[in-house]
This record gives sequence, C-alpha cells and structure tokens, in this order.
Amino acid sequence: MKTRRNFWAILVVFAALAVMAGCELQDQTTGPDSQPPPFPVVAFKGPQTNSTNAEAQYTKTAVEAMNGFSSYFLIFSGLTATASENTFTWTYTVQNLTIRLTATRQSNGDYAWKMIYNGSDSQGRSYNNWTSLEGTTSADSRSGSWIVYEENSTTKAADYTWSTNSANALTGSFKLYSAGVLATQITLTSNADNTGELKIYDGALLVYRSVWQANGSGQWWRYDANGNITSSGSWT
Repeated sequence: MKTRRNFWAILVVFAALAVMAGCELQDQTTGPDSQPPPFPVVAFKGPQTNSTNAEAQYTKTAVEAMNGFSSYFLIFSGLTATASENTFTWTYTVQNLTIRLTATRQSNGDYAWKMIYNGSDSQGRSYNNWTSLEGTTSADSRSGSWIVYEENSTTKAADYTWSTNSANALTGSFKLYSAGVLATQITLTSNADNTGELKIYDGALLVYRSVWQANGSGQWWRYDANGNITSSGSWT
C-alpha cells in the first residue's frame, strides 16, 4: 500500500547517502590540537517488544530508519579532523572524488555543518563544490536540523530535525520531498519511560499512527484521505 511504499522511499534516501559518502573510506593521520564536535547521534527508542505482529514490526522499522541518519556520520569515525580557527574539517578522497565535511563553531556554541563534493565518482558523475547536505547541531548535541539536497542540485530532497527536552523526551521529524514538494513525513516521539508515538503522513495527510507503552504493547490506526480510520488494532 502507499504508506509502506513512501516509508521504504525514506529508507532508500538514507541508504543512498551512506553509499555516496561511505565507499572506500581512507584514514587521515593529522588533526587539530583541540577536540572536534561529536558527530550527530540520534537514538529514538521504539516499542520494547518481541512481538511478530506486522504493525509492531513496521513501527520498530520506522524507528530504526529515523536512527539511520546518525549512522550515516559513522563513516567519518576513521578520519581525524583538521582545525582552522573555529572550523573542523574531515576530508578524504575516493579515486577522483573528494568529499569534505566541515563543522564551524557558532558564537552561541552551536555547530554549522556542511558536506561538499568535488571531482568525479566511479559512476562518472561529476561534482563542482556541490553541497550534498548541511545543518546545525546545538552546543549540547541535544537538537539538530538538517537539509539533504537532490543529486548535484540545490533542490531540497529531505530535511531532518530532532530535539530533546528537559524530561529527556526525544522528538523528531523526517520530511521527504519530490521536486521540492513535500511527499512523505515521519514524526516520532520517544519518551524517557519507553513510551512513544509514530505518525506517518502522505504529504500533509496523516495516514498512519501508532503508540506504545513502557511494557512494549501498542496500538495502531490507518486513515483515509478524509481523516477517517480505515483499520486499527493492537499488539502485546
């Protein structure tokens, strides 16, 4: 059904990003004296259940997809950043392709990030200072906001935001665009007590919602274009 097709499209975006920047990672041996900021880490918690119920598994997979954004940055963990004033830079080369990730400290302690491609890859695609994604993380790393761009374009392909409040409730949103128009959206809340809520939208229309309790049990609902519930159920 359409909800699942849109959801898998989101997974494809994260997988494509990892492939583009992750192949043939090369180590760097020089770095700054000061410590660079940590790479963005987002750790949503889904329902703590071993249920084989399809909707429970669907919800858990959606949560894993949201966490997939932070795993994208793990490919840089083998690199050592260089520093120039308030900017840290990670650089590596894959054949004729150079990819540069920068993190620039702002006056309030936040960091502005940018990933830039130059050269050509093994598929023959050429890049000239193409910014593939950019965003910010807060000084305490408890919030962030990112934009991912379409291949060799300044057209937005996706954006991703998250924040953690004083009660350690983590909320986030992933939006996927087609030709610059919102196509699919996931919103997620992960509470410190292991409860949570997932919503999936087709454009601006809510098509799926699930909630779960601390013991891992949960409920789910599907909606039509008029906001009417078309099916629902629960898992334990």
